[in-house]
Amino acid sequence: MDSDRDARYSFGPFRLSISEKRLFKNGRPLRISPRRFQLLRALIDAEGQVLTFDDLIKDVWGGKLVFNHVVTATARDLRTVLTPFEDCIMSEPGQGYYFNKPPSIDTRVTEITAPPNRDGLGLLKAYQDIDMDSWVLYSVARSEWERRTVESLQRARSYFTQVAGRCEQFAPAHLGIADCLVLLTTVGFSALPPSVALPEARAAAQRALSLARDAQTRAAAQSTLLQIGLLFDWSFRELEKGFKRLIQEFPGHAHAHQGYAHLLLAMGRVDDALKAITDARMINPSSPMIHGTAGWVLHFARRHSEAIDSLEQTTKYHPRFPPGYVMLGLALEADEQHDQAIKAFQSSFDLQPGPVALASIIHAYATAGKQQRARTVLKQLLLLAKVQWVSPYFFALVHAGFGEIKPALTCLDKAAEERCDWMIHLGVEPRWDCLRSERQFKELLERVGILPFVRDKRKRGIRGRVS
Repeated sequence: MDSDRDARYSFGPFRLSISEKRLFKNGRPLRISPRRFQLLRALIDAEGQVLTFDDLIKDVWGGKLVFNHVVTATARDLRTVLTPFEDCIMSEPGQGYYFNKPPSIDTRVTEITAPPNRDGLGLLKAYQDIDMDSWVLYSVARSEWERRTVESLQRARSYFTQVAGRCEQFAPAHLGIADCLVLLTTVGFSALPPSVALPEARAAAQRALSLARDAQTRAAAQSTLLQIGLLFDWSFRELEKGFKRLIQEFPGHAHAHQGYAHLLLAMGRVDDALKAITDARMINPSSPMIHGTAGWVLHFARRHSEAIDSLEQTTKYHPRFPPGYVMLGLALEADEQHDQAIKAFQSSFDLQPGPVALASIIHAYATAGKQQRARTVLKQLLLLAKVQWVSPYFFALVHAGFGEIKPALTCLDKAAEERCDWMIHLGVEPRWDCLRSERQFKELLERVGILPFVRDKRKRGIRGRVS
């Protein structure tokens, strides 16, 4: 096998040997079925292009009579073989699969023409003492961060940690660790319990702030600390002051405006939240999360048709963005378009299997009166909970969908203890309407710190308007 072929069929610790028809991990052969081998080769050969189910049935199964679910099952099995690089096998909702090759940590220094940038601003001038090998590793970490999968975030965290160990004074590496930990605790990824990871994230972000030599890293570190405060401390008044100071000092920092929008939404100030997220979109119009948050705010404002229009645009422009489909599904379910909502949730699950999509599918089936289908999917969620951390928040959603009020409240109480990030939206989330008359739910609102805002909103009779 020549060097070009070696590079083509090598990724992470894996190497696909075409001549031997074997898959190697760190030089050791793995047991893999011929069909999975053929599937992996076909996807690699496509070089990132989507292979449809028909393409795969023709190329891998020789055109035999094979149903799409067989392809899906084979791809799922292949992903388990590739742990912890299972995110290399990615689904295109309703179409097929593609190979998402990870960045290589073996990149030659001579191929790096400049250090990586953060949000378009060069860091070389501020950190001239950082050796090139560390820049290369940091660049790989940033690339993994941008992939935004559970697996890539875990790899990015590991790489950032290695860079921080090599260059203790390099603030962006510490900030990278914090940002990875924060994302991995959120509902969208659900990989780490917030009560365990967020203190470590805060320490890393504080370290980054104390070491920062450039304005952009300082702004980013402050934004991350405020985000941690929003998820973990729930001191909304103080956080509002913090976001205002940050935006005044760094008006061009998009994530500050985005975080402020989430805070304002939790406080029930929908018009202000819409303005904040619009400001964020003006600064960074290409961000799928910022684009999606605009529809998210509209959904929580009970303006579901507007939210659907906005979020359909999000999934159109960013078709490989799993949270976009979840947010779209929530708006569709609230608009009683249950079948379409389930389809959107399933698209999210196909892109990134996890509890947020599964729990949402169960809730949508249950509220649509399809109890048996809901319980069938519930078995998947229970199996998932045996192999990874699943927040009690998701089981609260399941109980709420089945109309089981007391168990739902018990699970929400546990989710509050763990600091689940979606707890801050209890006051505006439509799926909790069935619990709002319960004393324990009001106690939860008070515990999270949003009860005063809920009461204030009711007194003023505010329902957000589009400006």
